[in-house]
Amino acid sequence: MPLIDYLKEYNSRLPEGWVLIIDWLNQVLEVETELDCDLLAREMQVELFNVSKIRKTLDELKKDYFIFDIDILKFIAFLSGTTYFIKIGNPSIVEWLNLGDINKPKVKKENMDLSFMDLIQYEFGQNAIRLSLLSTLKYISSQMVS
Repeated sequence: MPLIDYLKEYNSRLPEGWVLIIDWLNQVLEVETELDCDLLAREMQVELFNVSKIRKTLDELKKDYFIFDIDILKFIAFLSGTTYFIKIGNPSIVEWLNLGDINKPKVKKENMDLSFMDLIQYEFGQNAIRLSLLSTLKYISSQMVS
């Protein structure tokens, strides 16, 4: 199946749960106290996060990667405020956006693997990116079993 048809078939709508996650991320960005952070982290069962780092990263991402929808940038900024990037080997944002598998930066990109920078060029590519972003949640879950 050609890529354009694949994206239309499987990514023409927002991934299930995306709206809930973004509503929650909007709350995260409005947090003012440590207690609020703790409550939100428990609510979504994720590890504690650094709100000031999330806000700073979001401001930087908006300048450098304005081609992505704001909800995607918010999610990426949120990941930067957790230990996600450390857990996967600490790639730079530029490297990470060009990976074929965002959760395995050490794995060499194959011809069929599409990075976020590849996907952004296609209709429905941003929904494919959103779906891929959801795969990161297992790395920051407070329920993660070691």
